[in-house]
Amino acid sequence: MDTPIHPKFTTLAYALILLREAGYPCVFYGDMYGTCEPFLSSPTCDGKLGNLILARKLYAYGEQQDYFQDPDCIGWVRRGISDPPGFQASGMAVVMNWVGDYKKKAHDEQSIFQKPRWVRRLSGLAGKFGVMPKRSPRCQREMNVGVQHAGEVWTDVLDGSSHKVTIGSDGTAVFPCKVNSVAVYISGSAVGREEFSVAFI
Repeated sequence: MDTPIHPKFTTLAYALILLREAGYPCVFYGDMYGTCEPFLSSPTCDGKLGNLILARKLYAYGEQQDYFQDPDCIGWVRRGISDPPGFQASGMAVVMNWVGDYKKKAHDEQSIFQKPRWVRRLSGLAGKFGVMPKRSPRCQREMNVGVQHAGEVWTDVLDGSSHKVTIGSDGTAVFPCKVNSVAVYISGSAVGREEFSVAFI
């Protein structure tokens, strides 16, 4: 690929491709297993691409609800399904943050590490309609995964966030993630949860 991509953004891009309802599941071989010379490279996503693929296979089903209040910190929920009979997918909660290279100089607008187009577009739409996006001191989204999950403890299958999230009585909880990263929360009691971690390093 000729277009330079920030190494940390690759994981976010694959989360969008693999875990969203409209995503098209296409994975580059070199990102999964690495490539040989003359273009030698290691697997991307810190070796967690296998976990993203497994999360799609087991949990990326059902209705999707987006939480796009802040262009720097977005999230969405997949509600899961229990049909056909004998198949069950408990759903997931995804939250991601991207502020790019926050140490770069302000005038360096041509930096390859600038905010991606979807972040800039959300910011532009917010300004167009007179809505100023909220800036959180850290990335976290309050989202509702459904009352059927009340009392469950959800954790990040990518292990980027060690925070344990307990779902409230109304199905709502606050899901955090680290700066420039993505967290994929799954119920600790979900079918197949013990199959993680799938590492390719």
